Amino acid sequence: MPNWCSTFLEIETGDESLAKKVSDKIESWCHECGVENGFGDSWLGNIAVNSSAFSNYSDVSCRGTLEEVRVEGTKVHCIVYSAWAPQLGAIVCGVNHAFPEETFEYHYDAEEPGCCFYCTNRSELVGQYHVDTFGIENEALLEQIGDGQYDADRKWLTGILQKFYRSHESLEILIDRVEDEEGGCITRWEFEPIGSYIE
Repeated sequence: MPNWCSTFLEIETGDESLAKKVSDKIESWCHECGVENGFGDSWLGNIAVNSSAFSNYSDVSCRGTLEEVRVEGTKVHCIVYSAWAPQLGAIVCGVNHAFPEETFEYHYDAEEPGCCFYCTNRSELVGQYHVDTFGIENEALLEQIGDGQYDADRKWLTGILQKFYRSHESLEILIDRVEDEEGGCITRWEFEPIGSYIE
């Protein structure tokens, strides 16, 4: 849905028992903080205030919800839905405030498919292309590029699209053709430091 950004946040704790503590702490902040918000218990403003990282929810961008928290080994995974862009300040600042003696690594991937917005701080994704074939009805093209959503590297994607269009045009021109003629969305993952979304 355009204007709603889905962000996958990974918190690397370095220790399985610490990951469980961090996950439990985040979940404990998901209850009403006394502010009418329309989002319910999982509102990011509840997390901001209940974590004591902020004295007021308006001190941080919090137009969104925490949809999921789960532990996998030493990592805590969070899924956040927010308006327009990633809004990670409530969670990241809350965790840092609750565990001041610990150092965590934070990685994120954010996407807003309706606006072709894909950003990350993961080096392995930067420069890859996110292919979303939703809306493409051309069966011949789908046979070449596949059906669904996935990430692809530049060389592979260029080869597939040049073969399909029987063209030696640049990847950027071919992507424009896919979007204009077929209705698909192919977007390059861009690097953005996580600090850009902690405010």
